[in-house]
Amino acid sequence: MPVEITVKELLEAGVHFGHERKRWNPKFARYIYAERNGIHIIDLQKTMEELERTFRFIEDLAMRGGTILFVGTKKQAQDIVRMLLDACALAGVQRWQPCTIETIEAEAASAPRSGPSRYRLHTSQGLVQAHNLVVATGGLSIPKIGATDFGYRIAKQFGLPIVAQRPGLVPLRFAGEDWAPYADLAGVALPVRISTGEKKAAIAFHEDLLFTHRGLSGPAILQISSYWQPGQPLTIDLLPHLDIAEALQEAKASSKKQLPNLLAQWLPTRLAEAWCQHTPAWQGPVNQCSDKALAQLAHSLSHWQITPSGTEGYAKAEVTLGGVDTQALAQQSMQAKQQPGLFFIGEVVDITGWLGGYNFQWAWASAYVCAQALQAASA
Repeated sequence: MPVEITVKELLEAGVHFGHERKRWNPKFARYIYAERNGIHIIDLQKTMEELERTFRFIEDLAMRGGTILFVGTKKQAQDIVRMLLDACALAGVQRWQPCTIETIEAEAASAPRSGPSRYRLHTSQGLVQAHNLVVATGGLSIPKIGATDFGYRIAKQFGLPIVAQRPGLVPLRFAGEDWAPYADLAGVALPVRISTGEKKAAIAFHEDLLFTHRGLSGPAILQISSYWQPGQPLTIDLLPHLDIAEALQEAKASSKKQLPNLLAQWLPTRLAEAWCQHTPAWQGPVNQCSDKALAQLAHSLSHWQITPSGTEGYAKAEVTLGGVDTQALAQQSMQAKQQPGLFFIGEVVDITGWLGGYNFQWAWASAYVCAQALQAASA
């Protein structure tokens, strides 16, 4: 675990106290160390083991770009939701949940302003009329929480150009014989340098990489996925902070270690063993390996080239690349240039950032300039 937790710290925190004996669940028996005054005492050694197991699971899930949902059942969590709802109420926001928008009608862009009914939305809860319409519907990523192409359909209805969409910040999949040597490495993670593209289109990142059951994930892969094009290879340096060619030559002169054991000094053990197992020249003692074999090994580690067969799709993508063309929007307000009163903000627009909160920032920033423009227009 990245943060060392000791049994003493668990004891001081009272983690060892369980339920009263009369309220216990028999399925929990293997975790009980003893009983004191009718209270079960938890086995903290097993607690340590489960904490380690839990950490590995969460780390693996997070690096694969998975979703971690923290469910709050205490009143304190409800207070935060209530605070946000109060802020909405103070601003005059009306929430209709659920509500389906069936059709949108609008006056022609060239028509003079005729009161507050430039846009008419026919919904499952009735007719809504407004002079301005702000589209903040997001992209196609994570459809299980309701993502659809609704925002793009609105843009097309009013003639705005759309940049083709595809998953971004998404794990990559590999198939066939090229992936067979690495299929059993799920859970292995390490820092790498990863690149793709050529000349002006070339891009590289120094981030952590994670092997999964179906391919590669982790920050390195999520970042590069937004630039990778189908059919393009990825080039990965598995030891970006080490001159591996020089290190192998030095080891040849001073060590008798088996080559996989030597590599395990710099790489995760499972990866080191898998890397060498299919090449006989890389399986003996390092001092008996030819210079040519060591050079080939060094090159394979620092210039690993592999071509993805595809991505994990919108189900695992953190963002959607593409969307409403920025050339069709006014930068100072996010209003459609050819359709007064129609605004697009957030992920529905063709702007995508790196990992690290940039996409959240874009959503907030575009919402802010839109709100400022609306406020100025109503003054």
